[in-house]
Amino acid sequence: GGVVIGLSFQTQLELTADSISSWVAALATVAIAVLTFILAMETWRLRAAQIEQIEELRREALRPNVEFYLLPAPASFQFINVHIENNGKGSAKNITFDIKPDAMGEDAKNERLLITQLLSLNMLHNGIASLGAGKERRSFVFSFIDYIKEIGDAVFDIKIKIKISYEDIEGREYKSESLL
Repeated sequence: GGVVIGLSFQTQLELTADSISSWVAALATVAIAVLTFILAMETWRLRAAQIEQIEELRREALRPNVEFYLLPAPASFQFINVHIENNGKGSAKNITFDIKPDAMGEDAKNERLLITQLLSLNMLHNGIASLGAGKERRSFVFSFIDYIKEIGDAVFDIKIKIKISYEDIEGREYKSESLL
């Protein structure tokens, strides 16, 4: 006798029906896990976009839009009223007006005359604390006939810029500009 030492290693390289189905099930599980992760990421992105859209809609629902214009008074076409109107969806607060002549130098003389008349109105000089959605403020500012008597046909050449600054109820600032 003797002792025989050795290893016997037999490998089976044959794929049986059981091993194939195990591999297919494992690959399918990995594919489902990857697709589930991709779906979760896409759902998260869509939710973030939806939250952003909802926030934008909310901001637009609160956004004021303040306009400035001159119109004849209902009593007579010669009386000119200044109109400040909020035609936005939300209330405007801390409304201020910066009124400047559009012309320069000597040409701005008539513009400065009109600006002086406009700034004699408290609501333009000191601003408006609050103006609700769809609301307006108006006030008589000058007589057109008196203005023509004072400066003549130059009244038709007057151009002034009105820069309007205001906030919504959450404190977001807005600016608009009118040219008269």
